[in-house]
Amino acid sequence: MDSGEKITLLGGGSPFVPSLIYVMLENREVLEGSEVCLMDIDPTRPSTDKTRRGIL
Repeated sequence: MDSGEKITLLGGGSPFVPSLIYVMLENREVLEGSEVCLMDIDPTRPSTDKTRRGIL
């Protein structure tokens, strides 16, 4: 993936997101310079749900 790509995860409040982020971090040299955007139907879920579980 080219540097500067934007990766959008639809369903950003999903319980599967931490696993996806972990895989991305394992491959950070490939994704260097990329931006990850979490999107969910409920705009408060990606931030509040992860914060509540201590992920972010």
